[in-house]
Amino acid sequence: MASSSSALMPSVFTADLPGRARCLVAHPVNPPHVVPIVELCPADYTDPKAMDFAEALFRQVGQVPARLTREIDGFILNRLQAVLLAESCGWLPKA
Repeated sequence: MASSSSALMPSVFTADLPGRARCLVAHPVNPPHVVPIVELCPADYTDPKAMDFAEALFRQVGQVPARLTREIDGFILNRLQAVLLAESCGWLPKA
């Protein structure tokens, strides 16, 4: 099971599930039809085979998986996207 979340790490909502080793977050960049990158984020207990399956599935549908090795609060893509948005809107302080 892969859930799309922009803030919740997989361990937050899968910790008590019987099949938690098969769970991960598949976090797409928005808009996914323009930027076809999907971040695959495992919990500490996610089976590597579940990550392999998700990676293959997303490649089959034309996405480019970015495979994380551990949970990161806020995800990498959200952090990068926030900086790009702030820069484009002039929200960053001038050096």
